[in-house]
Amino acid sequence: MKLKDKQIIRGLKEGNRHTVQYVYDNYFHMCQYIVTTNGGNKEDSKDIFQEALLILIQKIAEPEFKLSSQFQTFLFSVLNNQWKVELAKRKRTKKISEVPFLKDHTDEELVNYYDQKISSSLLWKCFNKLRKDCQDILRLWWNGHGQKEIAGVLSYKYGYLRKKKINCDESLICIIKENEELMDIIKDDPDLISRINFT
Repeated sequence: MKLKDKQIIRGLKEGNRHTVQYVYDNYFHMCQYIVTTNGGNKEDSKDIFQEALLILIQKIAEPEFKLSSQFQTFLFSVLNNQWKVELAKRKRTKKISEVPFLKDHTDEELVNYYDQKISSSLLWKCFNKLRKDCQDILRLWWNGHGQKEIAGVLSYKYGYLRKKKINCDESLICIIKENEELMDIIKDDPDLISRINFT
C-alpha cells in the first residue's frame, strides 16, 4: 500500500516501525544511486541512509516543523547534504556529480534527475533479459523505424516480424511486472517508459 506524505510524516513522528520500513523499501534505491554514482559504495549508502533517517526524524519531531515540499524531495535534500559532508570528511576533491548540484538546481529537479536515472537503469536490466533478436527488434522500433523497415533490416518476412514484435512486447512486459521496484515507479509515472532512451 502506498503511503501519502502526511502518513509518512505522522508515522515517523510516532516512531512507527512499519513506516520506517516503508521509507527504506521505497527510497533506499535513491540513496544508493546517489552514493554509488558519486564516489561511494553500497555500504556507504546504508550508513548515509541511516544517518539521514535519524536527522529526518529529529527534524520532524521539532514543534515548528512543517513539510513544505514532497517527502521524497525533503529526504533527498538530507541525503545529499549528508553525503557531501561525508565526502568532505574524506577530503575528496571529486565533485559529487557530473551535473551542477544545489547551487544550480532545486532539490525537486535533482530528485527528478535521479528518478530518471534509476528508472532507466531498472528498465535496462529488464531489457537485457530479452533474447538478442527481441532486443534488436524493439530497439529499432523505439528509434522510429516502421515494421516493414525493421523486417528488411533484419531479413524477416513482414508477417513474421509483426508476430515476433508482439511476442517481444509481451516478454518485456512480463519481465517488467516481475520487477517490483520498477512497477512501483511506473504506478506513480505511467509515461515513464516512453521517456527512456534505449538507443
